[in-house]
Amino acid sequence: MSQSNEVVLDFKWEWPGGRAPDYRILVRVDRLSKPGQGLFGWKKSPSLAATLPDPIDLHGVVVAGHSGWNGKKLALSLPKVELSDAGEGDTVAMGVLSQGVCICIEKAPNNLQEGDMERWLASWTCKAS
Repeated sequence: MSQSNEVVLDFKWEWPGGRAPDYRILVRVDRLSKPGQGLFGWKKSPSLAATLPDPIDLHGVVVAGHSGWNGKKLALSLPKVELSDAGEGDTVAMGVLSQGVCICIEKAPNNLQEGDMERWLASWTCKAS
């Protein structure tokens, strides 16, 4: 059965390029997977400008930050190196532009309690890598 009634925020990845995020959100990482390579591996072609180096698909749920997004599922393809040591079950902070573009990501502390999430997120700085 399809769960088409669930809203999925489909974010795109871009490097910061001197930009500051419009929103900071915390996301619980539910699943990480390698994206499909397309028929005959065409999506992996170095000639495609939109190709990310060593991409990984992140699927999760927004747990703090932008109130209109809290509780919504999120999908993002990004370069694996940007995840650092974050994995499934971890919480990550994301800096997002209003157009649905994620420009930075960082693993949040493991011991972050629900009541402390908004306070920690308010003090978090989006670091350009």
